[in-house]
Amino acid sequence: MAQTTQAASQPSDRLKPIDPNPGSELDPANFVGRQGVNQRAAAMLAAKQNILLGDPRRMGKSFWIVAFADTMNRRGTWRVVRIDYQGVDTVEEFLRMTVEHLAKSQRLPERFLQYIGALFDNTEAKVALGPVTLKKAVRDSGTQPAHILENILIRLNDDIRADGQAAPLVIAMDEVADAVLSIAERDQMEAANLLRRLRHLRQVASHIRWIVAGSVGFHHVLGRCGVVEDVISDLSNLVFGPLDAADSAVLSRRLALGIHRPIDEAAIERMFTLTDGLPHLIQKLCDTMRFGDHAERLTSPITAAEVEERFEAFLGDRDQSRDVTQYVSRIDRYYGRDASTAFDILDWVTAGPPAGRPLAELPPSLGQRPEFARTLRNLVDDHYLENPGPGPDGRATWRYQVIRAIYLRRRGTRG
Repeated sequence: MAQTTQAASQPSDRLKPIDPNPGSELDPANFVGRQGVNQRAAAMLAAKQNILLGDPRRMGKSFWIVAFADTMNRRGTWRVVRIDYQGVDTVEEFLRMTVEHLAKSQRLPERFLQYIGALFDNTEAKVALGPVTLKKAVRDSGTQPAHILENILIRLNDDIRADGQAAPLVIAMDEVADAVLSIAERDQMEAANLLRRLRHLRQVASHIRWIVAGSVGFHHVLGRCGVVEDVISDLSNLVFGPLDAADSAVLSRRLALGIHRPIDEAAIERMFTLTDGLPHLIQKLCDTMRFGDHAERLTSPITAAEVEERFEAFLGDRDQSRDVTQYVSRIDRYYGRDASTAFDILDWVTAGPPAGRPLAELPPSLGQRPEFARTLRNLVDDHYLENPGPGPDGRATWRYQVIRAIYLRRRGTRG
């Protein structure tokens, strides 16, 4: 088990209960851990680096951005504005979402807010008159949304520079890769142009720092848009990953308090080993432990045996575990014509022991496919597999055993 932090060693009666809310928790008071991530992110931003956060779904990236923004804003270290692009599928919607969040932030220069108010309706944060929309005169001018976006953010940069003494601004753009991929499915050229303009903005807007996050690997986005990696080469990767054992223990204890059940140390450790520290799964498991077989609310201590039983039941219940099926179903969407080879690689690795299989044992019918090397590389970049290393001694291994377990349950129907 990882070294225990001070927070992890606190008695449970000093911890604040968390009512399980898997997939929807965004209250910074309920955020657990990630001190190392916070320190690295702050150091990177202070060094004028822009951040790329590209871990898969359910690692807690969005929640971390919310909590990081809350901490930095309260301390006055940075002014952080989070913009969530989930569900965006056009450049105009990308523009609208950007302006809506900037207008409501109340952390930006007043003259900038007046500037966007002249271009958009409903930007007044205190008046809820509906969604932010382009004024008719601006729409009728024929100016492209991507160009308007660029002008707005350059103007914001200029107004920040004029402020002089204000805390630096960080724009945290969440689910960008997902949005650009959806835009590309409608119009590849529009999506490629948006990526290039965002890259240009990060170059010229020197008084703004950027966090760019997405649950889709940018390697899929670049391929779909027909662009190369130079559009994101200015972004520095922030290592994220799941919770470590100490932070997982704190989360488990707080969730147990939230459902009013004691939890013993063996159960806490088993919770970590079964979930690999994925916070969403820890929340899910604790949520299933509120009630017994006959819907009676439980108060008995949570044991390691119950954790195992609940975990197996969760994986076997397709309704309960629907949101983790995406680890399988997303392959069809993101891998395109390589999807069959991706499944064949994962099937071959999964059929071996948990420690993985030597690539030297790979069947020639699979290893000699023209797309094999590319597909294997994408599976590594998407965090399904560990990097097997160079040469014939390489070994294909699942990065997270919990995702291997999910895949085992879903591979027969592919989601």
